[in-house]
Amino acid sequence: PISGTRITLFVRNLDNFPILCDFYSIQLDDKPIIKHEGSVSIAVFQLSNHSEFALIFYRGLNVAYRSNLTLYIEKDDVAIKGQPYKSLTDIENNNVVLFNCI
Repeated sequence: PISGTRITLFVRNLDNFPILCDFYSIQLDDKPIIKHEGSVSIAVFQLSNHSEFALIFYRGLNVAYRSNLTLYIEKDDVAIKGQPYKSLTDIENNNVVLFNCI
């Protein structure tokens, strides 16, 4: 095994899974590897050789919403009206901030 980091976002509603895959595909500029195995659906986005972002839905798992958590994603093409960041919310109300290091 190779050491690395996986950031996991648990999906609360299976109907939202493909919508979240599309949303994060755009934000991360990557197409996920998607697996559906029994009661589990997983989409993995490769961020680098040693890091990945995963969307995971487990049937029967009750995932609590946390409004104080935010996912920050660095992107080069973010500047909106002179601001180096853009705040978004995905379909499950997860906070996402796209930012550009200037």
